[in-house]
Amino acid sequence: MNTKKEEVDVLNIQIIATVIYILSLFISYILTYNDRYKTITNVSLLGKKKTRNLSVFNRVVVFIITIVFLYINYKNLEIAKKKKQNVKPFKLQLFASELTVIASLIVLYTVISSGEYSITIGAENPGL
Repeated sequence: MNTKKEEVDVLNIQIIATVIYILSLFISYILTYNDRYKTITNVSLLGKKKTRNLSVFNRVVVFIITIVFLYINYKNLEIAKKKKQNVKPFKLQLFASELTVIASLIVLYTVISSGEYSITIGAENPGL
């Protein structure tokens, strides 16, 4: 496979992952708005079970997205090696992606194990 086709394939994956990330941000917005509304009125728009399910779903999506970006950075490193480019920036991006995967896994574990789904603790905010 030539590098130009590989680059286009990686960019296509990145576009899809970015769109999914935007959808995840929208879910995060809904959860945050629900928490705000509940704090003001003591009434949840979504209900506790739906809030929990959305929060866990959102965290799983973010975890998957971080793995996709880890893959993208790995492929970019391989392409840079084939093109005989300076690979230091690509290695740093790969390392940052590895740390992000670990962080998103910790947040996912925290949301699932604690039973706390309120935005007040910051569990719903996806971060890459």
